[in-house]
Amino acid sequence: MTNNKNKLAYKGYLKTLVLNMLGESTTPLIKILQLALLGRYTTVFSMIALGLAFTLFNTMDWILGILKVSVTEESIKASRQNNEKAQSTVLLQHILLVWIVGIFLILFKEQIWQSIEWIYRVETPIMRQTKLFYDYTIWGVFMYLTNNMIIGWLSGVGDIKYATLLEAGRNGTTIIVSAILVVRGQGIAGIANAFIYGQIVCLIAGVGILLIKKRFIFKYITKQSTWDLKRIALDIYKKMDNIYNAIFVVLVMNIFMSISCQFGNIILAANLILMQVKDIMGHLFEAIFKTVRSYKFQARRQGDTENYIG
Repeated sequence: MTNNKNKLAYKGYLKTLVLNMLGESTTPLIKILQLALLGRYTTVFSMIALGLAFTLFNTMDWILGILKVSVTEESIKASRQNNEKAQSTVLLQHILLVWIVGIFLILFKEQIWQSIEWIYRVETPIMRQTKLFYDYTIWGVFMYLTNNMIIGWLSGVGDIKYATLLEAGRNGTTIIVSAILVVRGQGIAGIANAFIYGQIVCLIAGVGILLIKKRFIFKYITKQSTWDLKRIALDIYKKMDNIYNAIFVVLVMNIFMSISCQFGNIILAANLILMQVKDIMGHLFEAIFKTVRSYKFQARRQGDTENYIG
């Protein structure tokens, strides 16, 4: 009987791992495809500009990744308690947090851009196109971060299938629209617009899933306790080791790209492509980490260390 339980546990683990890998791998793959599109239909300047824009995007993703980790872990805890209010509170509080971050990024977007220009000292045509992508996507940051919270929350409550479908749908829409707009001559602006369209599709689908499958969430929107951010801020503070790791990765990544900028456009373009390849491996390992973390929390909540991995 125990062996059968172990087999079921391993099958469940492998199924979750495959779904997480599918969801995670689409994100870096889409960037490589977009770089290939620009390289084929535009100039190397546009390709470099997009690669630098991806580095900026990865910087934001790493720093704010703690919120996605937090929403997943907290939703696991709440779902194991079968507490609808706690589950709703976790999602709504994290969405409020990312909106606060989004407002901050928009209010200080010019100051942030001045810092970016100081770090990436490349030719003016390249920076002009990078700025174009930056201006477009900074307004989509609300949708992008909200989508991440919904996807992370769905993973935490056990709806891995829906989380994977949202991730794949967002990226699939982005790459299809990217191909259409780049071929029509819109260049890096087309890539930026495709990013926005992908977020819109994902957000509509995500809200639809919540309305159909998790409609209890909306019962607690008007509850005052739902918007108390003190507890969630304390929980994030307890995960400072993740924040320190993100800061270290961001510093190394941006220092590397800053140095690469000094060696000419060809070297810079090559390094930017290699960075996207590295991201594929990084996201696959992130899928393993996410799966192990999910099962670890399940085992901890159920007091079962024999039949769960982690």
